[in-house]
Amino acid sequence: MSLLGFARIGVKFSTKIPHLFLDSISRVSKDLDNQQVANCVWSLGKIGVIWQSLSIKSQKSLGEAIVRTSNKMAPQGVANTIQGLSNMGVSWVSLPNYLKINILDSIKLTVNLMKEQELSNCISGLGRLGVDWESLPNDLRDLLYKHIVRSSHDLNCKGLAMTIHGLGKMNVNIHSLSKIFYDNIDQSIINLSDIINSQEISNIIYGLGRLGFTITSPTNKDDSSHSQLSLSSQASTLLLQALCRESWQLTSQGVANSLWGFMLMNGNWKSMPSKVQSSYISSLSRECKHMQEQELGNTIYALGKLGMNWNDLPVSVQVDVLESIEDRIPFMASVGVVMLLLGLGRLKLFWNELPDAVINMISEAISRVLQTANHQTTSILIHALASCEAKWDYLTPQLQITIEEAIARSHWDLQQSEKKLKISTTGPIVKTDKLISSAKSKTNKSTNLPKPIAAVKIPSITANTTASTHKKSTKKSKGSISSPTSPFVKTRPLNQLDQFLQSDSVSSYHLIFSLGQLGVKWDNLGYSTKEMLLSCILTSISSMNEHAVVNIFYGLSNMNMKWVDIRNDVRQVLLTSIVRISNDLIEQGLSSLVLSLAKLDVCYQTDLPDEVKLSIRKAISKQSHLGEHSLSSLLYGLGKMSRKWKDLHVDVRQTLKAAIVVCHIDGRITAEGIANSIYGLGLMSADWTTLSSSVKLALINDIMKTINDTTPTQLVNILLGLGKMGASLKSLPVKITDKLQYRLTELIPHMNEQHISNLCLALSSVGLSWFDLPQRSRDYLLNQIKAITRLNTDEYLHSLGLTMIIVGMSRLGLKWAYFSTDLADSINSLLERSVQELSTQQLASVLSSLGKMTWRWDNLSNSLRDKILTRITRLSNSKKIVLQDVSIIMNSLGSLGLTWDTLSGPLKVSVLHWIKNISRLGNASELAGLVYGLGLMDCSWDKLVEDTRKCLLDGIIRVTSTNNSPSGTDSIKPWTFKYIPSEFSSRGNFQLQPQSLANLMYGLSLMIFDVSDDHLIDELNRIHISLLDAVSSIGLLKFSQTEREQILIYAHLLQTVITLPQPLLQGHHTPNEFTVHSSTSLMSTSSSRLQESVVNALTNALSCRSDDLEVLSEYSAFNGCLPVDASIFRGNKPVAFLEVDGPQHFKGDSLSLRRKDLMKETLYRKKHPDAAFTRVRFDQVNKLGSRYVGDEVANFITIISAHTQNISENDNGGFVNRYIERELQYTLEGKYLQDSFRLSHSKTSDFVYADVEEDNS
Repeated sequence: MSLLGFARIGVKFSTKIPHLFLDSISRVSKDLDNQQVANCVWSLGKIGVIWQSLSIKSQKSLGEAIVRTSNKMAPQGVANTIQGLSNMGVSWVSLPNYLKINILDSIKLTVNLMKEQELSNCISGLGRLGVDWESLPNDLRDLLYKHIVRSSHDLNCKGLAMTIHGLGKMNVNIHSLSKIFYDNIDQSIINLSDIINSQEISNIIYGLGRLGFTITSPTNKDDSSHSQLSLSSQASTLLLQALCRESWQLTSQGVANSLWGFMLMNGNWKSMPSKVQSSYISSLSRECKHMQEQELGNTIYALGKLGMNWNDLPVSVQVDVLESIEDRIPFMASVGVVMLLLGLGRLKLFWNELPDAVINMISEAISRVLQTANHQTTSILIHALASCEAKWDYLTPQLQITIEEAIARSHWDLQQSEKKLKISTTGPIVKTDKLISSAKSKTNKSTNLPKPIAAVKIPSITANTTASTHKKSTKKSKGSISSPTSPFVKTRPLNQLDQFLQSDSVSSYHLIFSLGQLGVKWDNLGYSTKEMLLSCILTSISSMNEHAVVNIFYGLSNMNMKWVDIRNDVRQVLLTSIVRISNDLIEQGLSSLVLSLAKLDVCYQTDLPDEVKLSIRKAISKQSHLGEHSLSSLLYGLGKMSRKWKDLHVDVRQTLKAAIVVCHIDGRITAEGIANSIYGLGLMSADWTTLSSSVKLALINDIMKTINDTTPTQLVNILLGLGKMGASLKSLPVKITDKLQYRLTELIPHMNEQHISNLCLALSSVGLSWFDLPQRSRDYLLNQIKAITRLNTDEYLHSLGLTMIIVGMSRLGLKWAYFSTDLADSINSLLERSVQELSTQQLASVLSSLGKMTWRWDNLSNSLRDKILTRITRLSNSKKIVLQDVSIIMNSLGSLGLTWDTLSGPLKVSVLHWIKNISRLGNASELAGLVYGLGLMDCSWDKLVEDTRKCLLDGIIRVTSTNNSPSGTDSIKPWTFKYIPSEFSSRGNFQLQPQSLANLMYGLSLMIFDVSDDHLIDELNRIHISLLDAVSSIGLLKFSQTEREQILIYAHLLQTVITLPQPLLQGHHTPNEFTVHSSTSLMSTSSSRLQESVVNALTNALSCRSDDLEVLSEYSAFNGCLPVDASIFRGNKPVAFLEVDGPQHFKGDSLSLRRKDLMKETLYRKKHPDAAFTRVRFDQVNKLGSRYVGDEVANFITIISAHTQNISENDNGGFVNRYIERELQYTLEGKYLQDSFRLSHSKTSDFVYADVEEDNS
């Protein structure tokens, strides 16, 4: 009676009732009758006594009293007993079995006699005790259900709220209830909506959500359209109106529970009426400072799940919520911290946007939880942290250490518990499995609860993929009693995270996935952490479903792990898991798996066994539908794994092509999707010309649809993909070309250095040259390149980006003359800063591209030249240097105009060593590039030491013979360079190509044309025949015009200068068999202004002196190759040849001619010994004027012409011609020196000339 009195006058245990009073329960409980026991239990709950606070003796005595009297209790007594136990916080699973059996038997005896209020109290109490509806005996379930349905239409407000709340807490599945019950509940809400109070509203909303009801939008007035799971439109509207009416009275618990209920009812914040939103915001503003830790975690999580955005809250409310978080999180349990982080992530309030004070408090809370966390708690907590988009690098070092220690410790504890489990009997193991299976079944039914780890989706897997995920693991365990899955609410605090996890295998998946989302780099983890994660995979992946396996791969790829770095045993289980799950993969999982394998740098051909390849092929082929995102991920992933389009199985190709067309027809296409698809096809080397017309039309139309929405990255990827497929923009419809170029002009000003570097390559890959671009695009592109090259020292362009920009500019056809002075200086400066970081491959590509853009060695600053040579010298000492890189570097140095004599001693030693290595091991293209470079570097044959010459001769013979593969080449891997194709053929291709042979001949010609030593001539004879034989074996028709000219120069050299013995030439091609158009000449083929002015002046001067002399421009005495600037003929006989030399004909700042010019002069002098050969320098013309120079040369030619007419055929006129040539040079040089002026070399080669006024005096 005392307890009953305390309860009725509102006395609370903590303040008024002494503990000694409660201890007397154990003494008197055996004398209590049935009504007194019920009143005692109800009163203890009412005054706030917690079951765990009672002594063990009191708990046992009270339990025995309930067992003794339960079968005699009246319906009200049974209801009060159950209600009292629930109020005391008793957990059903913690009660002894004998007590649970007696309580259920008493309900069975009295349920049909219970009134509506007693029944609602009983149901509410069972729910709060944690009784699961499915765990009740079947006959008791039937009795309860029938009585609930019978009395549901007579419930008052409190009874309705308690019944709905209790059924929800018991995890009743709404699908198992009848339509009558549903209609009664719906009608009761309608009838009572005007009189229910705030607490009842929050309980009803929470209970409806737990039951599985969904709320209907108030705008939908069609009641006939709602399903059994949805409240009618009228009930939903009235319920929301009641909430708005009573919101001013909502307590902190009411706010939390009602929001949680709306979340479970699949509510959406955006679709809620504005009045409801305003009511909740007002209530949250009023109550957030008074919320307990559990209520705050519930509220934030529910708001996030409802789809609210943090910016939807007023600033004042945001401040209050953040202050409340800062105050409450130090006292939150692990589940509260998890819920808080998950909610913040869903609210789009990310880690880097939180105030520093809040970040510090959350970090401390995470560290506190992790110090005692088990394996499952660690997993879900890291996932929650990742959901806030927190990045590993921005976490405090202490938190990073704590996370790693928790991972290692929790895994150790897990292993020890597994060992103990194995030692014990098999009975508990079977029981545990059943409980786990039961937990899975129950969790799957309660789909509105916070999702466990397996429900966290990777970007390419949508929510509907879980429908078939757990089918195999959801068998019910009848009669088993498990802990309920309830939300984090005040009525039953959650102090464990088991509700978020369904098995250890899911935990290990979640941990790896979340670490990847957190931005953790595999290489930065400690050894024990790595071993723990790998062990997780080994021990658990065999029991994972397809979704978990896919996310394992996704997590590993996000951690920047590489396939080669994974242990063999782990790789094996990963591959085995792919085969196991392949039949269950749907489009999102399949595409994510392929994409993850690609990011792990898996090579399709070499790293995947045939069984795995077959499984992936079948999985792709069986997909009846591929969405745009899945399709683009598949195409990109397959391409990234080096899977070629032509090598795909015909069923796979057909599936992918059909998907491309279907996505186009359905109109489900985005700029990102089409960009990834086209780039993926490019990576797969799909041939544009062999694609079906429907596929090409779909791709073109999709580009047209999305081009205006493309970002710089997407536009560049589209161009790169088209280029890799061999599609030329000029061959595409004009409308798409115009749109691409217009969009390009819009986006170039917004591109960063990575975009620009890729764009330069992309434009050239689709067949565009510099002048194909609109003027605005060219101006914008140059401005962006200029801006990039002027970045601050601390943020200069990455070496790869620099390489790609320079290579791209060369492929676009940019020339030195197009560069402004400040842009050229910026590139010089950027190269100076970054040349020491360039790899061998990058340095080779940069030098080669500069040469193609007609940059000269003299255009580079002295500091840059020194750094380049220093870098080459250092790279030469590397054991990993690739022969093809060496070949390109030597070729490029020659093209830039660097001469052999300017090389330092150590660098010459390195070059001689390279010559030997390439001669012994290099393929034809590498050796040809080396010889060609040596020739352009003005390296004569006699400058090489004897053993180097011998190696080079043996190498030329080897590569020009039939069996030209070097010994020991199996260990040489093909040379590749990221984004930049090789300048030569593949490293593994040792077959002699026409271009390689032509380069060999021309380079050798430059080196040997002036050899006079008989011993050197004899040692060269053996390679001449080998080269000529190679021409015959390849066939003249396979050579291009430029290559024919190179061969023709070599053949004329043999016939004119070297005079190879005639018997050796029998059976080989002669120079007369070649015909080369002068426009393809290796020398300057187009007349410069300098040349035209001098030739015109000479022609005018000669016309005044003689009528029988004719001046021919660009005449060739060697079947079209090596034309001279001007040739003067008398009839059919040449009298003189004139060369007008620009600065590119000289070595650096000196006036020494390059060897290619000396070779031309040598050939002409040998071919026409009686004709004079004279030269005029650019500096002489610039100073003296073209008219003066033309007059002097005309005087010289007139004298030569008169002399050649008077000498007999047997006289040697060459001596006299040389004498007169020297006199001409003395005249020009003397006049030049009189002015005491010397011009410095101009930057450009063809535009150095400027006419000057004649000195008429």
